[in-house]
Amino acid sequence: MGRFGLISKYQKLNNVPILHIESDVIISSDFPITKIAAIKEPYAFSIVSNKRAIASLLFLKDTRASLELWDFAKRAISENSSISDMEILFDLWFSNKKSVSLLPT
Repeated sequence: MGRFGLISKYQKLNNVPILHIESDVIISSDFPITKIAAIKEPYAFSIVSNKRAIASLLFLKDTRASLELWDFAKRAISENSSISDMEILFDLWFSNKKSVSLLPT
């Protein structure tokens, strides 16, 4: 979950959209970067179960989105110290579905 804080710090300094890609994701030549860059919602990620999302690809539109995610994560951790980043992302989506563009898994 610390990555959410680091991403928000970076985005605050640079004020650019962020696409966080985990190191085990293979990027092919037909990776849809232009489609991802055109996403209008503040967040984009995949839902993998009825309780979890995944940050293998995590798009954050702007500084406000990353700061809100980091604040959301800190609140979730203060309420449940064993919560995972997957559960935090799912809860973010569940609490505000219109702000999240769901990526395919």
